[in-house]
Amino acid sequence: MTTFDVFLFYNEVNLCELRMQIMNPAVDYFVIGEAVETHSGLRKPMFFDQHRKLFAEFEEKIIYVPIEKRFEGTNFERDRFQREELFNELSRYCNPDDLLVIGDLDEIPNPDV
Repeated sequence: MTTFDVFLFYNEVNLCELRMQIMNPAVDYFVIGEAVETHSGLRKPMFFDQHRKLFAEFEEKIIYVPIEKRFEGTNFERDRFQREELFNELSRYCNPDDLLVIGDLDEIPNPDV
């Protein structure tokens, strides 16, 4: 069984680093989805990609998923679309018995649980 920590990334570099430090012993891979637009539809830089060198100690565990497709709809529909794009890519790496830890970046699970 492989364990994946799956989340969308906006620009929270420090929070992402904290999450990766906390979750590192408990997961096999970090799956990081980053979209070219915000949930409100505004263009944004790819912050994770720009700061990737800060995460060098986790590089072997990172599966980075740039979400380059744009979506017209409400904020909630765009959020759902971005997550679906992330999971479509993730399906290439997963097996039926794998464990996916899914949440927002600021929802850091307790790795002991």
